Amino acid sequence: MTQDSPDPGPRRRSLWLKIVGIGCGAVIVLALIAAGLIASNWPRLAGYYQQAKSAFSQMMNVQAAIQKKYGGEVRIMLKSESGVQGSILSVMLVNPPLMDRIDVGGPDGHAAALEIAATARDALPPDAGYGHYEVVFLRERGTSAVNVSRNWTFRFAASELPPAKAEAGR
Repeated sequence: MTQDSPDPGPRRRSLWLKIVGIGCGAVIVLALIAAGLIASNWPRLAGYYQQAKSAFSQMMNVQAAIQKKYGGEVRIMLKSESGVQGSILSVMLVNPPLMDRIDVGGPDGHAAALEIAATARDALPPDAGYGHYEVVFLRERGTSAVNVSRNWTFRFAASELPPAKAEAGR
């Protein structure tokens, strides 16, 4: 460089440092705002966390109880549908040994589904019952390239289930 040409280096660096400083400052301000919102709503957030943790634990208990009693793969899902008040506890049994012993599409299948729904209800705490239960039997067969499946779905209102085991003993 010659002595006559100005040195643009320091000016560019100072502009770059200003941009980085403003960006970091904005991120810090946003983080402080987020921390303030979390702190002010902590009791509500903790309540949501406890509800989610409790619901997850309940679903794991239901899955374990049905798995132990009926075998096969057990899938549990909570559903909400328009026209149905409250949540639906859906239990799907994939290829349970029970399907080989009964006609799932007939009265035996309906009776087995009713028993499974009652087992699901009994695995829940007394205050955590659902208004509706759905039991799905799913038969899957095939290879990795071709999979054939068929399902049978049964729905019950809680009032249709037999009395809970704790109530039956009274």
